[in-house]
Amino acid sequence: AGKVTNCQLAVSLAVATKTAQLPIDMQLYLPQSWTQDLDRRRLVKIPDDVPFLTKPQIALEMLTRAHLAGIPLGVVMADAAYGTSSAFRAGIRKLPKHYMAGVNSTLLVHVVDRKKGLLAPQSLAQLRQKLKPNKWRLYRWRLGSKGVMQARFALLQVRVPDDEEDWTVWLVIQQIGEKDQPYKYYLCSLPAQTPRLRLVYLAKARWTTEQMYMECKEELGLDHYEGRSYPGWNHHVSAVLACYALVVACRERAFSPCGQRACQNGAYSGAQAAPSTRLHGDDVRSLWQSAFGLAASVPSLPPRGRLRAHSALASMVGSPPSSTGVTQ
Repeated sequence: AGKVTNCQLAVSLAVATKTAQLPIDMQLYLPQSWTQDLDRRRLVKIPDDVPFLTKPQIALEMLTRAHLAGIPLGVVMADAAYGTSSAFRAGIRKLPKHYMAGVNSTLLVHVVDRKKGLLAPQSLAQLRQKLKPNKWRLYRWRLGSKGVMQARFALLQVRVPDDEEDWTVWLVIQQIGEKDQPYKYYLCSLPAQTPRLRLVYLAKARWTTEQMYMECKEELGLDHYEGRSYPGWNHHVSAVLACYALVVACRERAFSPCGQRACQNGAYSGAQAAPSTRLHGDDVRSLWQSAFGLAASVPSLPPRGRLRAHSALASMVGSPPSSTGVTQ
């Protein structure tokens, strides 16, 4: 902002299928200047059992909570603020889940060479500068509003010295071409036989999460809370996410991913027409009552309560999540 200004920073967890995204948990990040100040805590009603946690610690706590609640988590996707943390990556593998996480260019890695074994450690920026032209390949991952989305990628196997275990992971480097950020770096724990196009797709899949939060802000006022109360913030966020779950449920019912074609064994078939998914008046009233009841009956939902509430509404969508995104 160019000046000292008020802000509220949250860590959030969302699940996604190929056609829908749904935020299921969100937690306010409190710096130590707040958690260690008893007068401030008392003034804004922060519970005594809320400790200071870094953003990667909050994200890992939410992922663990969702996993224990039985929510099917797919590949965890996160930006470099989380992916650079070795403890965060190790925590995901212990769930056990896989990740596709952004990392900083200063991260040290060993390149895994089939003939020479592990090469000397070097930063990602140094490694990228030494790559030969034949290591780069043009990949196309989706059709955007301005045409086919494509970029050059380099993919190779590496090991990170800071990791608790000697895991061999994928390093994905994307050439952006922008002056301030010409390259992006990702680490992915998927097996070595994973198709490279799938790695590229996962590296670029977080754009749907950003789009989802834009909708929450522009349509439902996610960022419009201007209070200074911890319970008030949780109540506002819980109401917004419950309403967004209602929007997703209505959209998925009214506009089936299969369109006019029936989905059979995970593939589209034009031989049969899909059944009608039009919402009737009673359906809409029932959905509204569910969302309004969740938002109005609980004055301040703690994280576990929000997770259960959003899981109940998420069940209306009817398709299991295939990926998970963490953002801030």
